[in-house]
Amino acid sequence: SDLPSPIIKICDDKTVTITYDESGPGAVEWRVAASPTGLLTNWASAGGSPFTIIDLYGPGNPVAFGVYVIELRKNIPVGGQCSTAANDQITVVFSEAITGANAGTDQDLPCSIYSTMLVGNIPFNGSGSWSQMGGPSMATIASPTTNNSSVSFPSGINGAYVFRWTVSGGAACEPAQDDVELR
Repeated sequence: SDLPSPIIKICDDKTVTITYDESGPGAVEWRVAASPTGLLTNWASAGGSPFTIIDLYGPGNPVAFGVYVIELRKNIPVGGQCSTAANDQITVVFSEAITGANAGTDQDLPCSIYSTMLVGNIPFNGSGSWSQMGGPSMATIASPTTNNSSVSFPSGINGAYVFRWTVSGGAACEPAQDDVELR
């Protein structure tokens, strides 16, 4: 059996499809060899390649987000050369989808005002952070990891300042981001 892909990352889904190459007699079987909850499974038939595992623990049983190790083996029939061939392992990372990012509405500030509030959405899944993407000078973000943070600009340096609110979370999910312009 050739090694399948060593790491599979899945965002907001609990279904995994595994592709493998195999030769010789015997059936390919799979099992959960490690999980974040410690719950493991017995060997089950993989069927042909690729095969899809919809519920790791059977229908209706919860699958926690986290890192799992799926083990594959070739079960040699009785009378074959060995009882089992070598095992291959695949790491599967299930991550919960993150909350989308919303940096709030653009703001037009009076000429003599050099501070305001950044007002991003609260990420229910994941965590957020502010960063400056552009502007005529560097601004100061008071609390970069708070959705509603004050921001101040150097006195006398007017112009368009752009800030990005990024929400990131599970290892398998891409971060969400949104920009706001303060002028």
